[in-house]
Amino acid sequence: MLILEAILNAHPLLPTTLNSTLPAELEQIINRCLEKDRNLRYQHAAEIITDLRWLKRDIESHNLVAVPKAATGARNRTAFWILGAVALVIVATIAGYFTWHRPAKLTERDTIVLDDFSNTTADPVFDDALKTALSVSLNQSPFLNVFSDNKVAVTLKLMTLPPDTKLTPDVGRELCQRAGSKAYIAGSIASLGSQYVLGLKVVNCQSGDTLAQEQVAVSAKEKVLDALGRVASKVRGELGESLATVQKFDVPLEQATTSSLEALKEFSLGHKAAREKTPSAALPYHQRAIQLDPNFAMGYWAVCNDYYSLGEPGQATEYFTKAFELREYASEREKLAITGDYYQNVTGELEKSAQTYREEIESYPRDYAPHLGLGNVYLGQGQYEKSADAYRRAFVCPRITLVHTSISPTVCSPCSDSTKRGRSSSRRRRESWMITYSTVSSMHWRF
Repeated sequence: MLILEAILNAHPLLPTTLNSTLPAELEQIINRCLEKDRNLRYQHAAEIITDLRWLKRDIESHNLVAVPKAATGARNRTAFWILGAVALVIVATIAGYFTWHRPAKLTERDTIVLDDFSNTTADPVFDDALKTALSVSLNQSPFLNVFSDNKVAVTLKLMTLPPDTKLTPDVGRELCQRAGSKAYIAGSIASLGSQYVLGLKVVNCQSGDTLAQEQVAVSAKEKVLDALGRVASKVRGELGESLATVQKFDVPLEQATTSSLEALKEFSLGHKAAREKTPSAALPYHQRAIQLDPNFAMGYWAVCNDYYSLGEPGQATEYFTKAFELREYASEREKLAITGDYYQNVTGELEKSAQTYREEIESYPRDYAPHLGLGNVYLGQGQYEKSADAYRRAFVCPRITLVHTSISPTVCSPCSDSTKRGRSSSRRRRESWMITYSTVSSMHWRF
């Protein structure tokens, strides 16, 4: 009875009273596991594992000091290990329960709409930038299917709304319903003294039920992107994605995009200008983005695409090469895309390109772009049946978006001289069915 009374009502000893060298963040995780109010405890095992992984990363990067020292007495050692055992039992119990009882909230066929962030901080740098960052973070997932910006623009037109209409929760829900999507994500950021409060809420657009919700306090502006990545990872798990893929495809946002909010804002504005206006309108924004962060791989890729669209392949190749050199500063999906496109369109190393596209298909089987890229490679190699099969696979993928296709005797994508010679020798054999696909637009269609 005394044990039960203690479990129900007594406050456990703080872990740091047993081991003063424990990081404060680990103490917070343990305390949340032992919280008396079940609504304040972790709701999913994925949340615990995500927090522990972030803590491990911080310790390994020396952001936190965690060097255990010998305990001063047998009692402290015993109490410490008992506490650890209790914590493990609690974690295992929670993991087991939610593994077997958690209902699937989304399926691989469901799409989700991203609303614009509600920004009440009075700092305009968060406008557009956070939505772009969230899109990049969620698109790392092979499970989630984010409704593309281009499809949003088409749906807004059907709703007789301008293409630059802000997606508030009300507008986002109506758009979500019209598009046949399953849910929308409403993001918010607000000031709280010297801190920020960052939140994500996933809502079923038909029933209005909340599918997932996360909120976190951020101590400084420079840490907002890192915090957004953490919250997005938790949401992915809560929506039904497996822990294995959340862990495998979870590049921190500052690495997947840029550590500069200012650069990300310029990049976002360029993406919007390319979609709503012209590549020439987008180019100045993308150029400012890479000036603000010279290691911004996606920024260089965007400038490359702008120049291709403007008919300047020489300039485009220069920036494409820089994006390839910086490909480690991108998400896994974008890194594979940059690599495959670079080998195909800059160096003409078609076998390397094909291998990269196959790796991308293995990781992201529902994405149309690598199938389409592989089709182009096979076309350049004269493997027409394989090429046609790859194209067919591309156009039945769940993640197919608005790709420019037409019957044409030429391929829009730039290629090496050796590839061009190979194409010209057998052009008549394939003029009747060749699909035009421009790598120029690939980045804009992928996220």
